[in-house]
Amino acid sequence: LIREIDLEVEDVERAIAALTTRMEGLLERKEIHQRSVRDHEALLWGILHLPADILSEIFMDLVPVSGEWSLGVQKRPHPIVRISHVCRQWRHVALSNPLLW
Repeated sequence: LIREIDLEVEDVERAIAALTTRMEGLLERKEIHQRSVRDHEALLWGILHLPADILSEIFMDLVPVSGEWSLGVQKRPHPIVRISHVCRQWRHVALSNPLLW
């Protein structure tokens, strides 16, 4: 009976070791992804903090010429709808400028 318990304890210890190794790998992958997110946030900081008037001008260049966009023909959303999903500021700028629609 003691031998059986010892074998079961060894099995549990092996399982713990395997899970510990797996957890370490996951934590390492998580750190890599977090570092990547931080790096990209730093790159995007400038464009995400542009004044509304400059953003509006940039958005104007993305809007199709009047009449070129038809929801019946196109299978994707209007460019301004896509822009409005980036962040709260972009949504406000995109939807508050009637020239973009």
